[in-house]
Amino acid sequence: MKIGIIGSGKMGKTLGSLLYQHGHEVTLGTRRINELEQWAVENQYQLQISDYQSTAESSHIIFLTTAYKETQSVVSMLGNIKNKTLVDCTNPEDPDNNYEHRIGASISWAEEIAGWLPEARIVKAFNHMYGSMLIKGSDFNGIQAPVFYCGDDEEAKSQVASIAMDLGLDPIDAGELKRARQLEPLAELLVHFASMPEYDGSDMAFKLLRR
Repeated sequence: MKIGIIGSGKMGKTLGSLLYQHGHEVTLGTRRINELEQWAVENQYQLQISDYQSTAESSHIIFLTTAYKETQSVVSMLGNIKNKTLVDCTNPEDPDNNYEHRIGASISWAEEIAGWLPEARIVKAFNHMYGSMLIKGSDFNGIQAPVFYCGDDEEAKSQVASIAMDLGLDPIDAGELKRARQLEPLAELLVHFASMPEYDGSDMAFKLLRR
């Protein structure tokens, strides 16, 4: 499956490298093409490195991993992604204000993005975990770390669930896209815990217990 990663920060590079290692054809979309080409060569990742529009248009599934303040401008560069699945991994957090969220309970950041991309199939996922946890491994003493996801298109959600399982995660369907209003604040809580000396983001994941 052709997967495009939009954004080349920690999460973008983590998802790109892990999905490549699990057999997917991956293109990383970035403004820093030369730098990312060198990173791929140094790590022996046979990834394609390209600009945002080419990455989005050549991919079946697109992961959006940009910083909050850059997201709207980057989304405007994606070109034609009609009927494509876009996985929103971003969070409306302000790094200059203790990573507090900028969107309230009445609408989520994912819904804002869906408004900018009305012909894409938006799924919220992977926003509430650290890339360092994915690199270290999703197994917590025999318990799989989950990935909560939500969206309004069932086929798109199935695609995301399948990718999550490729990464060893337990996919949990949280419902319609509006449930991103609850999923996005999980990231703020994760950052809060990770700021404490007794916690480490690479060793943390939220879990829904069922019986």
